[in-house]
Amino acid sequence: MSKTITKKVDSYRALIVNSRKEAVAPLLATQGIDAAFLDEGDTILQDAMRLIEVQKKEYQDERLSFDTFFATKDGVEKAFLNTRKAVIQLSKNDPDLQDRLRFSPMSKLPHGDWIQAGVEFYDSLLRETAFLERLARFNLTVDRLNREKQELEALRELRTRTLVEQGEAQEATRLRNQKLEELEDYCNLLKTMASIALQDRPQLMETLGVMVRS
Repeated sequence: MSKTITKKVDSYRALIVNSRKEAVAPLLATQGIDAAFLDEGDTILQDAMRLIEVQKKEYQDERLSFDTFFATKDGVEKAFLNTRKAVIQLSKNDPDLQDRLRFSPMSKLPHGDWIQAGVEFYDSLLRETAFLERLARFNLTVDRLNREKQELEALRELRTRTLVEQGEAQEATRLRNQKLEELEDYCNLLKTMASIALQDRPQLMETLGVMVRS
């Protein structure tokens, strides 16, 4: 939570809590700021605090998912590109085979697309039974190819998780901000009515955390 939000929430809490003080409450009640109104403020404040904590957790989960994805990505991507490079070289004299393996450009593809292209590459490669025998001579065994494919599929799941976490963090932020706006509107009304009720008692306004010009 940013320092700005923390300061605002602290000031809102002080305003609501101090409005119940014995010296202030009867005066505020003359303008409709009674216990029921302040209870409403307490509820809004507690909801805001809960949503702030939810947003913090969702944002932390989002960062963790991206950290996990990128920590895993480099090794998986390196293995895939090395295998792809070797396969391109070993199949260069068979254009029909290369066409079936679909060596599409990889450099400009976004994460989700190149991962999917990689999975499809392994699927195509593992169907080329005769060519697999040639690959095995260079330690590109079926077991190794299946393992690299599974690692790409696992990476795809991690990528999907980052998108889910990102969406949940954005929604949590939206809900938090919506509730903070509601709290701000409530406190602005409370301040306005308090300024009317306490216009002849500026020192009491200051107990609510509202500075009054002398």
